[in-house]
Amino acid sequence: MRSPFSRYANALLFVPVMGDRIKVDPETGNETPVEEIVEIVAMLNQNGSSKERSLPGVDLSEVFLEGYLVAPMQLPERVRLPLECDAIVDGCKGRIKIRLLMKSSYRSEKKSGRKIQAYFRQSS
Repeated sequence: MRSPFSRYANALLFVPVMGDRIKVDPETGNETPVEEIVEIVAMLNQNGSSKERSLPGVDLSEVFLEGYLVAPMQLPERVRLPLECDAIVDGCKGRIKIRLLMKSSYRSEKKSGRKIQAYFRQSS
């Protein structure tokens, strides 16, 4: 199924996940999973209504965003939250912190994609 927000997609998230491949350290013999990058397309819009913006210690250089995952429409099972990763939003490179995956009370995620909230900081 295709997201109804596909034509409004404006973000690309580069999400690190532990892959299926194993790497062996030649010195110690320890096995570790090889990290892979999963690209996720999203539709994100700035929302200035986050009540957390007025709390002490909040980084005002970060932009609060809300939107939907477009492709894939759900986060892969291997992704763990909270999540911080590289992203491109509206053509600007930076880091994004996905803090919450909101579930719809109407159970519409299968048709609309998972709703997310995040903070984005543009790279200098």
